[in-house]
Amino acid sequence: DNRYSYRLVRDLVAEHAAVDAGAIADAMRHAVRALRLVLEGGGAVALAALLAGAWPGDDVAPEEAPVVVVASGGNVDAPVLAGVLAGGREEVSESG
Repeated sequence: DNRYSYRLVRDLVAEHAAVDAGAIADAMRHAVRALRLVLEGGGAVALAALLAGAWPGDDVAPEEAPVVVVASGGNVDAPVLAGVLAGGREEVSESG
């Protein structure tokens, strides 16, 4: 049921980026290996957009406008995480 979140996004979000399951898997892997964080697919979407260069504001230098990425949600099934860490890119869609 999207009755609340859709309205909030429509009214308050000025820009957005879309990423595919492969980019999300790459971000989950990056979070574990570089940041020591376990993220579920949904929690890794913002990081995926940044790492994939999909964020519309990525032409701004970080010293001009720092970027903050909210990385949340560690509710990922162990077999899905293991598949992602092994290099899988489509396992993310199985995590719900």
